[in-house]
Amino acid sequence: MYKRNVIHEIKPEALRMDEAAQLLGIGRSTLLKLTYQGIIPSIKIRDRRLWRRSDLDSWLASLPTAPITYDK
Repeated sequence: MYKRNVIHEIKPEALRMDEAAQLLGIGRSTLLKLTYQGIIPSIKIRDRRLWRRSDLDSWLASLPTAPITYDK
């Protein structure tokens, strides 16, 4: 039997702006606006602002679901 080379993708816990925005499905300017309003949590390390994946997951889970309404 042979061993297969398995490559595990490393998912960073701290995301850059473009990664966080993509994860949430929003634009970068919307991400910054919501962050500066205190709605989306972030961290700052020196001069870099980062978003923890776990914080974004928790924030998404806390949002209420909205029913789909159809306009006639």
